[in-house]
This record gives sequence, structure tokens and C-alpha cells, in this order.
Amino acid sequence: MRSVQGVIVLKQSAVLPRVCTTAVLVLAALCSACGESPLVCTDIPKWALDVVILDAHADAPAAAGASVIAVNGSYYDSVFVSPETNSVNTSRVRAAVSGPAGSYTVRVRKPGFAPVQQNVAVPGGQCGSEMTEVVAYLFALTDQ
Repeated sequence: MRSVQGVIVLKQSAVLPRVCTTAVLVLAALCSACGESPLVCTDIPKWALDVVILDAHADAPAAAGASVIAVNGSYYDSVFVSPETNSVNTSRVRAAVSGPAGSYTVRVRKPGFAPVQQNVAVPGGQCGSEMTEVVAYLFALTDQ
């Protein structure tokens, strides 16, 4: 018997809901019979980047008030973390929702700190890009 590597589950269509459900259950049963779990990809958007923003001097969270720009070819995403709505302990910013795998230029800016830029490779997975953590250390302009 041939081993099945994975199954991609698509949205059920209104025309063939029982056929799709039955096919998925049969394929999942075949995979479990081989000792392998089926791979299920969802329509839920995935983040390509998990940017951790830290104050380099204090080694403390510094995302509040920062902006992150992620560019991959023609793909562009930007995120601003409002200082009024987020805790000063915020360090993580998710960016590039549903962004493709590939090479990203990530820029982090925050008033009072020197801007940071880094090139990051985001690998592809069986269900799209795999989230990659990027750590950005911000240096206060008075620290330079």
C-alpha cells in the first residue's frame, strides 16, 4: 500500500457537501491506517513575520509607538502599534498577513530611536509561508 503524505481540505461546496466530507474522511482514515496524520490547511490567514521589538539599552519591550514595514517584491504590509491602546510591555508585532514565502525587507521605526532594517528569509511550507521570528533591537538616539 502506498503511503499518503498529506491531505489538503478545501471548503465544502454547496453542491457536493456530503461527497467532499466523505472523501476527506476516507483519506484521513487511509492516512491514519498508515500511521500518518493528515495535513489540513485552512483558509485562516497566516502571518509570515513575528517581529519582536526591544529597547537595546534596557532589553525591554518597545513595540508601543513603533511601526513595522514588510516588503517582499510587490507585496507590502505595514503595522503601527498605537502607544495609547497597547501596554508598554508589548514587544511582539505580527506582520505580513497571508504574505508569500521569500525574501522580506523589514523596517522598524519608532520616534526617539534609530530606524532598523533587516533582510529576512521566510520559508514556505505545505500550507503557505511559515512564520519567522525577527528580533529588532532599537537604539535610542541619545545612545548613539
